[in-house]
Amino acid sequence: MAKNKGKTAGITVDLDCLRKAVVVCGGAIGKTGVLRCLRIESFKGAWGVTGSDGQLSVTYQWQGPTHPEWPDLVMLLDAAKLREIVDRVPGDTIDLTLDAGKVTLQTTAAKYVLPVVSGELGVPDTLHAPSAILHSTQLREGLRRCRPAIDQAGGARFALGGVHVALADGMLTFSATDTRRLHRQTAKTEYTHDGDSFAGVIPERAVALAERFLALDIDAPTEIAMSERAVQIDHGVWSLTAPLLDGRFPSSDGVFHDPAAIRRQDDLSVSAFAQLLRQVQIVTSEESRGVDLAFGADELAATGSASDIGECRITLPLATQSDAPLVTITADPGYIRDALSVLTPEGSVRVCLIDGDAALQLQAGDFSALIMPMARN
Repeated sequence: MAKNKGKTAGITVDLDCLRKAVVVCGGAIGKTGVLRCLRIESFKGAWGVTGSDGQLSVTYQWQGPTHPEWPDLVMLLDAAKLREIVDRVPGDTIDLTLDAGKVTLQTTAAKYVLPVVSGELGVPDTLHAPSAILHSTQLREGLRRCRPAIDQAGGARFALGGVHVALADGMLTFSATDTRRLHRQTAKTEYTHDGDSFAGVIPERAVALAERFLALDIDAPTEIAMSERAVQIDHGVWSLTAPLLDGRFPSSDGVFHDPAAIRRQDDLSVSAFAQLLRQVQIVTSEESRGVDLAFGADELAATGSASDIGECRITLPLATQSDAPLVTITADPGYIRDALSVLTPEGSVRVCLIDGDAALQLQAGDFSALIMPMARN
């Protein structure tokens, strides 16, 4: 689509902002036809970029000084070629001039002429639904910390292919599970309308894109709105709209350990625990992934073995707990490392255990994780 076809119309945009917009919005494009394109538009002196696969959509809308003299125009350009151009040309600004179905992209040192693609790439309407406002870091951390537990296998449990986000009583709860582990993060919102609540599963692709732009403008206000079928995240110059996944997400209520049932708690350095797991994982294989974690009186001993690789024993000193029972649990070190990877390496994590047959629970601030035990060799 090219408005102003047959006439010359042009705008001048900040090149660094265009680069960011092309990279992030390009993550939402489809694979065929106009869905491989980015929509660039100028409206009332501002400009924007949109990428969409027909369902998921990400828009960048310039919020700097406007230019009333600019014409209103819309053009579709091949996303891959546009990215190559903006990545390689130097300069602070770039001129985009539309003339007779072609667009000229020009800086002080380079000039490209590209054909404008015919077709329509719609921009989704604003979602009018229950919403919450919170700091961008809270939303990004909720999505980022749960993302490793998303089910990658697909199959019948389609609803496990994303992060479940629920709003209730001014609190947002993020959850993800592949049935063998569960990650959960909570965040207190800064503002919600009285009585507003929602719940739904955001697809992994939308989660990844939201993580990306939430990290770019960390001081911008962030709003998340959700209807029965869609989610919208507005963050400064960025807006994402995506359909929710169908299906029922399992409730995590009552899944985490009752504090009264926990028989042992150990506070470990995140980096030291992760290093121990990396070392013992050397002698594991796809057939023998589990390692034994023995929490003793003054040390954690991790042992692993595989018939075709070898065996090892790695230890980590613990703060002495005179009344703590000895507990040995067999678990997948990769799952534990995934949970530790979303935490600050310099921080600490609390390991909560009931016995060797119950899940290993990790706790760090507002983040919790459960890793199911494996059968012992």
